[in-house]
Amino acid sequence: MILGLIRLFVVCCAMFILQHKLKRLKIELQAWNKNYFSNVHNVVLLKQGLLLDIQQTLETTSLSDIDGLIYQEKIAKKEFDHVLHYKYLF
Repeated sequence: MILGLIRLFVVCCAMFILQHKLKRLKIELQAWNKNYFSNVHNVVLLKQGLLLDIQQTLETTSLSDIDGLIYQEKIAKKEFDHVLHYKYLF
């Protein structure tokens, strides 16, 4: 009888410890997600705005400055696609 109570106590205690660890893990993962990925929706809007600004500048610029802007547009497009991919994953 006492052995059964000890086993029950150990199992309950282990479940309590696991539950506590999972709650702490959840909090840590949420903080990591926010710090690592930031707010994905805001980043998508920021990168989209940057890409649109570069494209509008391309339309009004002279031919002598166009090479640098095309390179910037290529980088901005790649960054926008990358962030958009993360948005669809989440």
